[in-house]
Amino acid sequence: MSSSLSPMDGPTGTQATNNNSLRKFEPVPPHREDKATTNSGRSTLKSLHGVDLRPKPQCYVLTNGYPKNDLTLKLESIAEDSNGLRFRMLQFDPEPDFWQYNDTHKGGSRPANYARIWKTLGVIRHGPTFIYISGHSQETSRGELAYVPADHLTTDPKLFPYETMRQLLLLKSPSSLPLLFVTEACYCDNFLRLPYVLVFKDNEVRWQKTGYPALGEGSSAVVVHCAATSPGEQAVSFENGAVFTKAFYNIDPRDELSLMDIAKRLQENVNKVLAADTTNVRTQSPKVYCSQIMNDPHFFKAMGFYCPLDSDSSAEGDSDSNISIGGQD
Repeated sequence: MSSSLSPMDGPTGTQATNNNSLRKFEPVPPHREDKATTNSGRSTLKSLHGVDLRPKPQCYVLTNGYPKNDLTLKLESIAEDSNGLRFRMLQFDPEPDFWQYNDTHKGGSRPANYARIWKTLGVIRHGPTFIYISGHSQETSRGELAYVPADHLTTDPKLFPYETMRQLLLLKSPSSLPLLFVTEACYCDNFLRLPYVLVFKDNEVRWQKTGYPALGEGSSAVVVHCAATSPGEQAVSFENGAVFTKAFYNIDPRDELSLMDIAKRLQENVNKVLAADTTNVRTQSPKVYCSQIMNDPHFFKAMGFYCPLDSDSSAEGDSDSNISIGGQD
């Protein structure tokens, strides 16, 4: 799909002109209803020895287009991002536990408002958990960087501090189960205070300490935070999707890639998307933060998101080897 766009700069994001092609993802089954705190998250996968009780991945996608205020984002972009993410979740598991909150579903009946964000981030994890959140960042009156939920209005400000997200994800219900947290927003930094970051430099990736201590007692889970931007950086988006999100879902969880490989692939994919727009002068540097150094050769499998029993036959769907991330039409 290609689009011709007019450039638009905003305080918390950038929309630019681009012609790039991306595979059109097929529709997936209807969204599950709003029951993020009730599902047990257990799966029953057949194996040669009977029933496999490995926990089913829990997947949450929270997006905001802000149609009721002046922070509006393109609905076409959000829809493309959501389709790509759902496609990948079906490769985590043929029937993942999946919840989506946005401001267009069923006439806006399930927006990613303050209350739903609180509930999702504080949910008790019964399996490996994937949480994706996209939208705008703003500063609170106290100077805290915060996410803008659906029910934020200029006349009635309601912001969700990223520090509150950290407390809900890591402190409210400490878990031993893996968490993959993906943020598509401007100015994202290491607000989860994870002790390690993967640094991309000179076409190489290496681990580096952030200065934060290891997670406290009771937080034994592997926690990975993939941030769309480096601290203080704006995120770029097109009508056919956000640059970082597109870079993320063009990584196949079935491929044997370490977290270092993924961090490198993310930056390479972002560069390809941005390079497709010959008028673009911006750069974007996503960051991958982690609670520990991970050297597993197959990251998604090690985290429990992609668990083939005996072969890749458990992961339905076409390979994305023909996906063009940033080529000209």
